[in-house]
Amino acid sequence: EIFLVQLHIASFPPLVVPRLFIDPAMASEKTCVGSCRLSERQPWQDDEAHMSAEFFSLFDDLDAQWKFPEGGEGFETRLLGAGDGSSTLGRDANLVVVFSSADHFEFGKTFGKISTTGTAGQMQEQMTVLQVKDTKQSWYLRASKLDADPFGPVISLVSQELQRLGVPATRWATLGFCCGGYAAVRVGIALRAARIVAFSPQMYIHLDERRKKQLAPAYFDSTLESFQRADACPLDSLVRVLSRAAPLGEATRVELHLGEDAPEDLHEARTFVEELSDALGSRPPVSVHMHPGCGHAVPYFLRQEGKLEDLLYSRLIAS
Repeated sequence: EIFLVQLHIASFPPLVVPRLFIDPAMASEKTCVGSCRLSERQPWQDDEAHMSAEFFSLFDDLDAQWKFPEGGEGFETRLLGAGDGSSTLGRDANLVVVFSSADHFEFGKTFGKISTTGTAGQMQEQMTVLQVKDTKQSWYLRASKLDADPFGPVISLVSQELQRLGVPATRWATLGFCCGGYAAVRVGIALRAARIVAFSPQMYIHLDERRKKQLAPAYFDSTLESFQRADACPLDSLVRVLSRAAPLGEATRVELHLGEDAPEDLHEARTFVEELSDALGSRPPVSVHMHPGCGHAVPYFLRQEGKLEDLLYSRLIAS
């Protein structure tokens, strides 16, 4: 049985909580009271801590109330694999819109046009990437009034880019990890992407809702609490998003990729699929793929094993 433990460590910024897993049955180099074993700190945890630190750096002081950005404020894009990006891509192009502030997918190596052979080389020659970054670290949400969609500004941005690049509806996909995975689903559903690939996305982003569903505490809880206190926009679950968008039909396929060694992610996914099935009254248009030997940061683990490029090729282009 795996237990989730939260610890405050001096080297972390205030309110940032790293996740350490205790497994009494597994040996490790670090031990705690009662012979429990603590997992070694992984490099991807530094990425997560850095992202959380970036969010908290937006506060001028601890007494200031954080406010959601508005409109298109804070969005940045860059295009890889399409020359200078000034012309259309053509009807045979494959575009992947990636929601990631950090370089989880090693864009230059994974998607850039470099001289390689094999499946990865094929992918690099056939795929163009539009990276969408939220410099405000607000999970691509923007302050909204009344019933306006807080994802409206980023959806509009991506829609304009799709029209400018001339990409057919059947030849583009969204991709993201963690909060970027949540964004990939929301934007992909809104614009009916052909494929949506989300690595370890959060399905529930309202902290009270997460607690009600008994989801495990996570390092991003403090961020979600700040969103909730700001009360600037609805924090919809992906159940609500997909329920409102139904029926999706066969044109849009949603894939969730999770690590088998991340029990809290697996529990959240099970809760999500069960609730969505009840809401739709049928089998949801979502497939779940579990990867052995991977924790929360599935792209990192797959990249370390040399499997990331082939997986993205098979999920985004080959099929």
